[in-house]
Amino acid sequence: MNGLNPKAVSRQCMTLYKNLLTGLGCVWVLLGSAHAQSSPGGTKITLYSATTGEPTGTAIPFPGFSGTINVVSNDYNNDGVADIIASASFAGGPAIAILDSRTGEVMESFIAHNSSFTGSVSVTVQDVNGDDILDILASAGPSSEDHVFDGAKLNILRAFSTDDPFSLGGSTASADINNDGFLDLVTGAAPGSAPLVKVYDGLTGAIISQWHAYPESFTGGVYVAMGDIGNDGSCALVTGAGPTGAPVVAVWNPNTGASLSQFMAYAEDSTGGVRVAVNDGNGDGIADLITAAGSGDSPRVKVFSFPALDLLFSFDRRVFGPATQAVLWRTAAGSVSGAAFTIQPIITIKDATGNTVTSSAAAITMTVSSGATTVGTTTVNAVSGVATFNNTGISGTAGTTYTLTFASTDLAVVTQSITPTAAASAATIWKQYYFSADANDELIAGDHADPDKDGVENLLERALGLDPNSASIDGLPSISWTEINGEKYLTLTVTKSSAASDLNFDVEVNGDLSTWYSGDTHTKFLENTSTLLRVRDRTPLSNAAKRFIRLKVTSSP
Repeated sequence: MNGLNPKAVSRQCMTLYKNLLTGLGCVWVLLGSAHAQSSPGGTKITLYSATTGEPTGTAIPFPGFSGTINVVSNDYNNDGVADIIASASFAGGPAIAILDSRTGEVMESFIAHNSSFTGSVSVTVQDVNGDDILDILASAGPSSEDHVFDGAKLNILRAFSTDDPFSLGGSTASADINNDGFLDLVTGAAPGSAPLVKVYDGLTGAIISQWHAYPESFTGGVYVAMGDIGNDGSCALVTGAGPTGAPVVAVWNPNTGASLSQFMAYAEDSTGGVRVAVNDGNGDGIADLITAAGSGDSPRVKVFSFPALDLLFSFDRRVFGPATQAVLWRTAAGSVSGAAFTIQPIITIKDATGNTVTSSAAAITMTVSSGATTVGTTTVNAVSGVATFNNTGISGTAGTTYTLTFASTDLAVVTQSITPTAAASAATIWKQYYFSADANDELIAGDHADPDKDGVENLLERALGLDPNSASIDGLPSISWTEINGEKYLTLTVTKSSAASDLNFDVEVNGDLSTWYSGDTHTKFLENTSTLLRVRDRTPLSNAAKRFIRLKVTSSP
C-alpha cells in the first residue's frame, strides 16, 4: 500500500492524505471520540489493522486521564506510517499528544489553549504553510479562538475566532476550500442546536457558506469531514447526523452548500448517529468515505467508494463478552458535605477484557464507608453499558477521607476515595457565581465594591437578589404609606434574596437625616419572611414636617 503524494492532491482541497498501512495501525477511532477504556494509567486508544480489522495494540496519550479522547490519524512525521493526534474531551484540559501508531509512544505533546480550560478540544490536521509537514488546528469547545500550530515547531501559526457558540464545541474539519492558499474551517453544530454547517474563510473569518445539513428540528449535532473523495479534483464536505438521529450521511459542495449525495450508512432505526471521515481505505490511491456507527449500535466501521457508494469492506471495532465488572469512567469530585458532587461519577459496565458491554442495563448502587451517609440518588440503571449519576453526594465530616463503593449484582465492585470539604458560606457561593476568578478580589467582589457602577454596592446587590455585573436600579426597596385610623405612616417594602440568609436587615427612620433610629419604639414590622420585608414608621406623617426611612444591611459576625 503506497502513500499518496501530497503534491498530487488537488490544491483546492489541500488535504494531505496518507495511507493507513497494512498491519501498522490504522486508528479507526479517528472517526470520532475514542472508546474510553479505563486503566490505572489512563484511557487507552485501541489500534486496528486497516485490512483485517484486528487490534494491533494500545496507546495511552494522557497518563492519569480516564475520560473520552478525540483522535485523528495521519502521517505527521512523514515516515510513511499513520500517526495518532489525540486531544482530551470534557474535563481533560487543552492538551494535545502526537503518538507513534506502531509503538503507542508519545512523540510530542503541548498545551493548545489556556491551561485552565477543561472543555473538549477538537483537532484536524492539514499542511497549512506548504512545508510538507502536517500542521494542527485545535478548536477548544466554547472558546473564542481556534489555533493553528506549525507541525514542525508546534508554535502558533494563526489564531482566529469563529464567533459562533452554536458551532463551537461541535465537529470541525479544514481544507483550502476557496483555493486562496489559506486553511478554511468547517464547523458542524454541537448537540442542542439546529444542525447548522458553517464554512469560514480561514484568512478573514468571513462565512463562505452555511446551511442546515438535516431538518432544522434535529438537535443531535453534526459530524463533519473534508476531502477529495472519488479523486475528481474537487473538495467535498461530508456530514454525519449526531446522536438521536438516523445514520444519514450526506455529501455537499462546501462553497455553495449544494447536496451531492445522501444515504443511510446503517439500519434506519439506528439512533446513535454516524461519525464520518475521508481517507484511503483500500489502498488504491483514492480517498474513500469512512463511517462509524454511533453509541448504542454495533461498533461497525464501513468504507464506501464515491460516488458509486459501493461498500468496500467493513469490520467491528470490538466484540464484547458477558459483563463482569464495573469500572469508574469518571470519578466523583468536588465533594461538599451534604451537597451533590460538582463532578458526578460515571460507571461503565465491562467484560473481562475491558470492552464496554453496550447491551447492559445493570443497576449500579453507590455506598459510602462508615461515618458518612449518601445524599441524592444512589442507584442508577446503566444505559448502553454506561451508568451516569446526576445528583449524588455524601454528608460527612469535612477533611475526613471516605471510600465510595459502586456495586451491582454479579459484577466486580469498584471504589474510590473522596474527602468532603465544609460547605461554603452564602457570601462565597454568591461571589464565585458572579465573579469567578475575581471572587477574592476585594476591589471587584468586596462587599463595598460597585463593579457595575450603578451606585449599589455588592452587599446590597446580594441582599436584594440583583446582578452586580449589570447596572440597574430595578428591584430596589420601594416606599409607600400605610393608613391606620386616618393616619398615614411611611412604609418600606423590601424583596429579600434567598442568597442573603446570613445578612441582617434593619429599617431605620428619622425626621432630619442626622440621627437614625430603629427598633420597636420607632418602627413596626408588618411582614418579615425569608423573601419579603415590610416595615412602617411609628411616627405618623401628620406629626412631623418630614419623615425619612431607609434599609440598613449588615453581615452577620
